[in-house]
Amino acid sequence: MIFKFFTFGGSKKDFFHLDSSARERLEREKIKDQSVVGLEIRIDRNLDNKGFVFVGFSQKFNHLIEPNRTKIQISDKDLRDLDTGYLSYSADEGSFLYYPEISIDWENTPRQDIKRITSNKHFTLKGSEWIGEKNTKTYDPIRKILSRNEVVSLFAKDHMMQIEFSPAHPTLEEEEEIADLLLIYLSSLFPNLNEPLQNLP
Repeated sequence: MIFKFFTFGGSKKDFFHLDSSARERLEREKIKDQSVVGLEIRIDRNLDNKGFVFVGFSQKFNHLIEPNRTKIQISDKDLRDLDTGYLSYSADEGSFLYYPEISIDWENTPRQDIKRITSNKHFTLKGSEWIGEKNTKTYDPIRKILSRNEVVSLFAKDHMMQIEFSPAHPTLEEEEEIADLLLIYLSSLFPNLNEPLQNLP
């Protein structure tokens, strides 16, 4: 079973990119201000660790983004965290907007009480593992999954998460509710699960 959080208006790509409206807005600013060479992009996080994408015009750059080799100033970590989505520009709102494109796919495992989920986004930093149990301190959407009666534990590595259930077979409704929480976690740009926790009670 595949759940998707794909936005409309952009073509699906496997890397962070700017759509035509974002590139056109940048080109207009470069004509207006010749000191501008590209965009500054960063992820800011609130006290709940939810991420928000800041976009501004920049006089320097450290990455070239395909297509069209657009110049942007962004940390390697933020670029990785944005990798499945794209940046657009809304004339109505007068601002740049980030659209995540996320998919999660449920798979069976040899154990009836464990389901595997794969996503196009990372749950952990590459090669790192994370284990979550009932009392594990973690981000709100993941904490809500762990607090569910049918969930025993979580194990995540890279793009994969395994969920241990009791009883062994979750219902379709339970899978859909868990999928919704995972999509909230991934689309809200929370840190990876194995990153140091901040501002958590």
